Amino acid sequence: MLTEDDIKRIHAEVGLSAVSVFPSGTLPQVAINHKYMFPLYAACEEMGLPILLNVGIPGPRIPMETQKVEHLDEVCWFFPELKVVMRHGAEPWEALAVKLMLKWPNLYYSTSAFAPTHYPKAIIDYANTRGADKIIYAGYFPMGLSLDRIMSDMQHVPFAGSPPALAQVMGGQVPLMFDGMATSKRMVEAGKVQAFGVAAKKRSPHLPNVPTLAEQGYPELDFSNWVGIIVASGVPSALVQKVNAAVDKAAASPKVKDRLLGAGFDLGGDETSEQMVQSLRAEFERNAAIVKTFDIKLNQ
Repeated sequence: MLTEDDIKRIHAEVGLSAVSVFPSGTLPQVAINHKYMFPLYAACEEMGLPILLNVGIPGPRIPMETQKVEHLDEVCWFFPELKVVMRHGAEPWEALAVKLMLKWPNLYYSTSAFAPTHYPKAIIDYANTRGADKIIYAGYFPMGLSLDRIMSDMQHVPFAGSPPALAQVMGGQVPLMFDGMATSKRMVEAGKVQAFGVAAKKRSPHLPNVPTLAEQGYPELDFSNWVGIIVASGVPSALVQKVNAAVDKAAASPKVKDRLLGAGFDLGGDETSEQMVQSLRAEFERNAAIVKTFDIKLNQ
């Protein structure tokens, strides 16, 4: 096991983001609140590094005593400036984990790359009430959940539009949803829901502090909503170009820009009609592959 001096040296050389410990996996085992761990906690607190601790029952044939959630109470008391992040579920003591997060401002919970359908109910309830800023999505590996796992493990709950779906998210009946900026922006700003990420190539100017899903390891989750004007296939090309120029001119006016921004739209680059056709074809091909792969059916 690395000493606190080793960690300080490595941090000085490469710059660490956090330190992680699997208490039941150490040899010999060292409990979360054992005094052998305190120099490590002190070093992390001094360097401003969070400590990630596996808590809850570990894997098969490993004693659980070292990872009991109750041990965190002593650690948070001794090191009030140390950010302590629980990971690996904290089960079956997730209710106690919530109580301790209410008690200690420096204690957090990581979902540890479990699919949302497997989140403990106590954690979901806490995230939807008082603990939105204490529940952290993170995985053991940079990619966390793959698109395959998201689509196969998350239960689909159909709604007739965004407003009823948002109401269910705010009420805690549904843990999360994908939605457009126009309908979600005000809810996020009011603190009624929390934005985990933006499914676009770049951050939105409406929520500049919310990272893109690509930044969080999901480059394939680029599903931006956009608005275009489509006419019948027989309309002459000259007329199409004339309408395109008129729309571009209107969209460039300050009055229209203000209205669009106020409604939650981002103002991207203008597309020609040919570029719009290429974008449509690319989206059709990508979405058709997703529908086929995951056998997505239209709700009747």
